[in-house]
Amino acid sequence: MNKLSGAEKGAYSGTSPGKKLVIVTTVPDTLELILESQPQFLNECYQVVVVSSAQQRLAAFAQKEGVDFEVVPMNRGISPLEDINSIFQMYKVLRKHQPDLVHSYTPKAGMVSAIAGFFARVPVRVHTFTGLIFPYCSGVKKFILKQIDRVICCLNTHIVPEGEGVKQTLAPLCYKPLKVIGYGNIAGVNLMHFNPSEPEVVAKAAALKSELGLCGKTVFCFVGRLNKDKGIKELCDAFLTLDPQKNALLIVGGLDDENPVDAQTLQKLQSSPAICLLGFQPDVRVALLAADVFVLPSYREGFPNVVLQAGAMAKPALVTDVHGSNEIVQHGLNGWIVPVRDSQALSAQMQMIGGMTQSELAEVGRQALALVHTRFERSFYQRQLLAFYQDILS
Repeated sequence: MNKLSGAEKGAYSGTSPGKKLVIVTTVPDTLELILESQPQFLNECYQVVVVSSAQQRLAAFAQKEGVDFEVVPMNRGISPLEDINSIFQMYKVLRKHQPDLVHSYTPKAGMVSAIAGFFARVPVRVHTFTGLIFPYCSGVKKFILKQIDRVICCLNTHIVPEGEGVKQTLAPLCYKPLKVIGYGNIAGVNLMHFNPSEPEVVAKAAALKSELGLCGKTVFCFVGRLNKDKGIKELCDAFLTLDPQKNALLIVGGLDDENPVDAQTLQKLQSSPAICLLGFQPDVRVALLAADVFVLPSYREGFPNVVLQAGAMAKPALVTDVHGSNEIVQHGLNGWIVPVRDSQALSAQMQMIGGMTQSELAEVGRQALALVHTRFERSFYQRQLLAFYQDILS
């Protein structure tokens, strides 16, 4: 666990145990899967309160982190009546705790805490944009989402884009200075957990390769929801052009309910003997370590954690040229970049990768690991975040 030494605590003169920080997410998933250990770290310098929905899960998370919590029900969809209630409940929470700073993540939490925080007179209000949805929508939905983002920008005192790509897209909408923390991302990678030398994970990965007959093949791995916008169709079409005797594809993740992959693509995935649908896996390290290359052909991203996780497992990434992914991957050095929605370009790159030796692939993987160590290690990010808080609270 990343802890500050006494000298380091003294160095952060703008921090004080008397100051209170409220962290808000729409659902506990963001806390559990991404921000894990961050509240505990920040609690060394602030009184931290986490706010989200789903009381039982939130209570368990808060207990694990050693911080206080408050439950505010929030709906991820567009639901005006429920949103009004969420804003009112958030207002009451903020008036109760009177924090010095409230920091929200995810769109709905951003809107709710921005409005409630403004009326509750929280002096410092921060929102992190982890990706913008409105540029990829149309019609009424695009208009509504764009106006919500305008409200978030207007009512918060500080806006944090998750990466440079998000910053560029957000700039015309937001008149305030936009600050990317560190090199991007919102949490960094726990390199003690994502460790390619962990004996138990190594053993499980070897067993998986043996069970699925992957030895001697070039193994690609996708991790994520089976969502149209993740480029599953292009991935399927591209992979099916490869020799099934020499290549394999692991797919980790369940079907997405909101924007599912089309039925024809799903049938192709299920019928190919060289494609292994592993479903949701609570520990993605095993599949990543069993693979040679991670692949994420998505149409849009904010700043994909899974690309960083793959790099931490010393796996190069094959990604599309979208925000976030192209901020992590340097083509030919720690992975490869292909155009969006281009199955032919994806196929050609996968063919090229299939022709590389294991030692050549391992070298690209080592470069991926080196980049994560240098720019995205969790303790580095957390200290950057703490310095950001010190600056805006001083």
